[in-house]
Formats: sequence, C-alpha cells, structure tokens
Amino acid sequence: MKTRVLIPLMVVAALMVGGCGTTNTGVLATADEATIAKHIINGKTTQREVRAYLGGPDDVKFTDSGQEVWQYVQQDTTVNGATFIPVVGIFAGGSKTDQKLLTILFDKKGVVVRSTYATNTKEFRNTVR
Repeated sequence: MKTRVLIPLMVVAALMVGGCGTTNTGVLATADEATIAKHIINGKTTQREVRAYLGGPDDVKFTDSGQEVWQYVQQDTTVNGATFIPVVGIFAGGSKTDQKLLTILFDKKGVVVRSTYATNTKEFRNTVR
C-alpha cells in the first residue's frame, strides 16, 4: 500500500524539481544586444571602460597582428526534472542551455574595433542506444 503512494509522489516531486546552473552572473546575464551596443561603441570605448562595465573577460586571445580579443560567456542550464527519475530519466531526461557570447576586438591602443553578440539555445535529450 505504501509503495502505491510513494512511487507516484516521487515521480511528481522529480518532475517539479529541475536542476539548473549558471555561469557568469554579471551584466551579461541580464543585458540584451541593444544594452550592450549602448555601452560598447566601435572606435570609442576603451578596455578600461569595458572592464568597468562587464568585469574581467572569461577569455583573452590575441590575433596574429597583436590585437586583443576578449570574450564574455553567459550560460544558463536547466535540467529536465524527469532526468532524476530512475529508469524514466534514461528515456525522458535532458537539459536546455541558453547561451550569450560577447566577443570584443581591441586595437593596439586598447580601443574597441568591433564586437559581436550572439545568443543560442541548445536542448539535449537523453537517448538509449
């Protein structure tokens, strides 16, 4: 009798509770492309101003000509609640990740040459092979 009640309750609880995770909870988490464009202006905004607005970059690279490229990444991942249900999770589980990526190219004087802002959503489904 207890098992008949316990298993449905476990299923309902697992469906209601989904896991989630976030990286980079700074300005990029709430900013959209228009907001970014107001603060990062080609030929005008400096590295110091970008750092004051967004904080330190998640990644820094250099072009062959020595220009700096900064990248900022914002990711939010939500795990489907069914993932946590034994056996059911194998077939119905998965996750969804929303990502924002801001890439900024600076000239050798530390002024923005150009920037790109991209968003995407990826959904992953558990599969049995």
